[in-house]
Amino acid sequence: ISIAPNRTKKFLFKLRTRMVDVGFNFGKKNKCKLCLVGNDDQENLLKCFKLKTAHPDLLQDLNYCDIFDDDIEKQAKMGKILEKSFRIRQEILDS
Repeated sequence: ISIAPNRTKKFLFKLRTRMVDVGFNFGKKNKCKLCLVGNDDQENLLKCFKLKTAHPDLLQDLNYCDIFDDDIEKQAKMGKILEKSFRIRQEILDS
């Protein structure tokens, strides 16, 4: 049974290996480009208040560590949320 589409699985792999295109993953220790408060890291994809405004799923109680959980459903859920959050971030930054 496939829990998540291949695109989400690939993104989840990038998250787990710290290869998502955010500053902290590539040695740039900057603040978030959107909110200028949090760090420009993967966890901030869940915490950034500008992303929370654009992505209502982020308003629920989320645990970033679920991407490493043994429960595949938790991994898939968090992968989908982070993938969408990252896409929204990119759209805002590109506009």
